[in-house]
Amino acid sequence: MHLESLTFGAILVVVNVSPELLLKCYRANQRNSNPFATSKVAAAKKTNENHQLAKQYRERLTRVMDEAADFYAKQMKANGFEVKRIPFDRDSKKLLNFMIVQGKEPWTAYNSKQLISADKVRKECLPVLYAAGLNPDHETIVVFTAIMEWDDKLLRFRQQSPYFGMGNAHSGFCWQFDAPPLDPKNLLLKTPNIDDGEFGIISAGRWNSLMIGGVIHELGHSLGLPHDAERPAELQKTGTSLMGLGNLRYAFERRKEGLGAFLTFPDALRLASHPFFTRSAKGLAENDRSSGVFEELACENDGDGIIVSGRVNSSPATYAVIAYTDGEGRSDYDAITTSAIPNAEGRFQVRCDTLPHGKQIALRLTGLQVNGLTYMQSGLNFVMTPAGKMQTEELKQTIVLLPILNQLRAGRADEAARLTAALPDTEPAKQLAAPMLTPPNMRPLTAEGNSVSLCDLRPSSATVGWRTPAFDYSPEDLTIRVAGKLERRGIYAHPPSTYSWTLDGTWKNFHAICTVRDEETGSVVFVVTVDNVEKWRSDLINFDTRKECDVDLTGATSLKLTVEDGGDGSFQDHGFWIAPVLTR
Repeated sequence: MHLESLTFGAILVVVNVSPELLLKCYRANQRNSNPFATSKVAAAKKTNENHQLAKQYRERLTRVMDEAADFYAKQMKANGFEVKRIPFDRDSKKLLNFMIVQGKEPWTAYNSKQLISADKVRKECLPVLYAAGLNPDHETIVVFTAIMEWDDKLLRFRQQSPYFGMGNAHSGFCWQFDAPPLDPKNLLLKTPNIDDGEFGIISAGRWNSLMIGGVIHELGHSLGLPHDAERPAELQKTGTSLMGLGNLRYAFERRKEGLGAFLTFPDALRLASHPFFTRSAKGLAENDRSSGVFEELACENDGDGIIVSGRVNSSPATYAVIAYTDGEGRSDYDAITTSAIPNAEGRFQVRCDTLPHGKQIALRLTGLQVNGLTYMQSGLNFVMTPAGKMQTEELKQTIVLLPILNQLRAGRADEAARLTAALPDTEPAKQLAAPMLTPPNMRPLTAEGNSVSLCDLRPSSATVGWRTPAFDYSPEDLTIRVAGKLERRGIYAHPPSTYSWTLDGTWKNFHAICTVRDEETGSVVFVVTVDNVEKWRSDLINFDTRKECDVDLTGATSLKLTVEDGGDGSFQDHGFWIAPVLTR
């Protein structure tokens, strides 16, 4: 029977890559139709609906994952690393093995690119994974979803399903989607055209470039690769970085439509120590987490670039350092990378150039350890003026602050205070460090005068959803940076977050700026409650929005500040009450 129009159920496909270097694939039972060969096959497992599997789905997805493994093997070799392909668990016919996972709700319940949908998919996969003896905390899981609408007569495709990835040497998780035309065999096709809801009417070949490139890109995230961009010279001669926007141009060269995607050297350098490519988990115990740190950092302007130097301290050893310089405006997709090899004493020096003018630049340093783990120092920001002049004053302040902030992060407030006191009074960083030295539960209960920062008053209770309550610094990345500037006063409020104060009835007003810290992509809602009555609620606030809060406190005896998740999960919801002030 020809299925003219078909809506896919929320049925999940799980592909697993274990630290033991065995790749197992689990394929969901789905109702499906292939525009290139429509026919029925028997259901692999009885479900609560009468679903059909697409013809040769195992062969098709085996080819997709083989395409991904081939890409990484070839690109690693092109970057000078002799590695073997990611191994797969196969049957006697050399096809990947599959297992069925059935979604619990209609497909529309999952049809969103928000993280909350991805989390829902993951949670429904977990019981099946555990039942199969797989622990996602020690596996790399790739989920293909069948959350879409497909018309095999009109070749019309629509989806808004989750598409993410994250991971490290221990484990990873990424979300993909499957569709009937998805097949590396179709990469060369210039006809027929597919009507895609996101990319328009494009050839079947280009559609597969986008989708297979996406599979390989998200797999990269699950192996620990962040976004990065190609350099201008690479764009002209080599192509587009896979972990930038290269997933949109994958295999273009095969159809002679331009340069395709490639793996940058720093990306290959990161993968070189991953257990999938080393074939070894030596030095990677089950619960190991990186303990590496960057020390003695310094920076200096150097013509059209900046030189960053320092020392790495880790066990096991750090074999390379990667610097990511990321101009604002395109998330981290346009981060330019530079790498360096530390010497025997752990000292390194990197020169960062090709910096975009007229933008704030986020500098991130990542240390690569020989067991596959990594550690990062972020919060190193500076500005490139439209004329190409680097303004690094705040970066230098941040570097001075780092030893103090690291002591605070480790709970050693006395040592942080000692380091702060040792700074010259003329050092601007000293003024930033001073308010951080007293934790919330050690601040005074009352204040004199007609105006006081709420950061200077001890809360009667304080809870946050991630890490610990903090005034005047971020327990995640230590500094508070909003709209490109370091903020001296602020209350950390990762949801669900609640801070409460007992007041004496003499305060008249509360004022603050509500926002999410720079470089975070979450969304939150701020709420002010006075004497158990909600007095103010913000709209949805994310990384590029700020909202002034102004609330009457006349006669109030209690104040509660709450930050809620914005409805898409709490990932990267680093909310802050900036410059919170009480006035009489």
